[in-house]
Amino acid sequence: MDLIMGIDIGTSKTAVSLVDPNKSKIIKTVEEETPYLPSEEPWRREQSPIKIAMVIRTLIKNILKEIDRIVAIGITGQMHGILGLDANGKPITNFVTWQDDRGNIPIEGEKSLIQEISEKAGDLNTNGIASGFGLVTLYYWLKTGIKPHKISTITDYIGMLLTGKNKVYIDPTMAESLGCLDVEKGWWKKDFLKALNIPINILPELIESTKVIGETSGKGFFDLLKDKIPVVVSIGDNQASFLGSVKYYTDTILLNIGTGAQISIAEEPYQKASSLPFIDGIDVQIRPFIENKYLVAGNAISGGVVYKTLFNFFKNVGTEFFGISNFDNLYKKMEESASSIFEEWEIGKKYNIEEMEKLEVYPLFAGKRSSPNMRGWIRGIGLTNLKPSNLVLETLKGMVKILTEMFDQDIINRKNYLVGSGNGIRRNILLQRIIKDMVKKRLSICKYSEEAVVGAIINAGVATGIYKSFDEASNLIDYGFIH
Repeated sequence: MDLIMGIDIGTSKTAVSLVDPNKSKIIKTVEEETPYLPSEEPWRREQSPIKIAMVIRTLIKNILKEIDRIVAIGITGQMHGILGLDANGKPITNFVTWQDDRGNIPIEGEKSLIQEISEKAGDLNTNGIASGFGLVTLYYWLKTGIKPHKISTITDYIGMLLTGKNKVYIDPTMAESLGCLDVEKGWWKKDFLKALNIPINILPELIESTKVIGETSGKGFFDLLKDKIPVVVSIGDNQASFLGSVKYYTDTILLNIGTGAQISIAEEPYQKASSLPFIDGIDVQIRPFIENKYLVAGNAISGGVVYKTLFNFFKNVGTEFFGISNFDNLYKKMEESASSIFEEWEIGKKYNIEEMEKLEVYPLFAGKRSSPNMRGWIRGIGLTNLKPSNLVLETLKGMVKILTEMFDQDIINRKNYLVGSGNGIRRNILLQRIIKDMVKKRLSICKYSEEAVVGAIINAGVATGIYKSFDEASNLIDYGFIH
């Protein structure tokens, strides 16, 4: 039995999965947390690339029984972030993630890096940039005297290690996330980089998506893998989640809620995608996809991290006021309490909701990419509605509202299918019901929990000819929950 291995390097955890392409079945998934490095500077959000590589090695070791049957390897993971490498492909920096906020910190006087870059680039900054984008981190490094030979995403660094080479490759889905790719032309924005005094040769070698970058060597860091297994260039986790959970690319809305959150649709050709009026290049972007298609992706910082913030608030109340130390069932209690209120809201009209004291939560607790200092609010507080159940329900509704208001309603109405992915949706039945109610479509959720790693596996299967097409590979997608 041949197997395809997929690796997903997420923000909070890394997963490795095995798929039997002949049976369209996930055989095994193992995962482990990949935490941030501690720092006294609150804006710094970094991880250790060596520790991430060691986690992946450990996860692969945990599937040693099946390891001899692996015939292809696909990779995906968090986008935007970079690490710096020397001429031998060794890290000289930590991996700076998409959540890093150094771009918004004043470096000289009152100007932030984002402001400085925008002023220098002027009209050449056509796509928009935000803190956490690789371009911003690289600009900071060069400005402060850190000069890597090459930069790499974390996924492409792992791809390099798997092949035992010291050359880094990147595909358009990952390249776009750095902030310096001309999406329509599919190449680096040379004039933009020149205006910022960033040498183009510091960037990885750009190749087409769904291409093999080399084979395992049976030596080096991943010597536990046999040699001559094809390794496919990594794809962004947004694109991989779409591939791993959507069957009908141009007729589906995908809502993904993990640490962050996205709303995505696929369009073709580029002219059709780029003509959508709500694209601003920062909060809503055009991203390369597969087979000359493009994703239009709305990106919100207000994903699972928002719900965790509310969890921590209730936890602090329990600790500080009542001396409680065990919060194992707190998430369950939050969902149960809000579910009873949701029943009233869903029946709604019977209770004349518009005339009730209605609490509203707009949970931009960490701002927006376009407005990092923007903050959320709670309003409509009355004598009877300031309750934990209302806070939970309205926070969840606010999370969905932030995503759906990124797109024009007519675009949402035109799509026939709605798919949810990410553990933020999967583990919260109440949130699933809220999404269905607010978007007004049936919600489908895959049986498996690692949609992005399945997308990486599909990509690897097509690249190596195991699947004849993406249509054939989509048979792997299996919806287990439909509301």
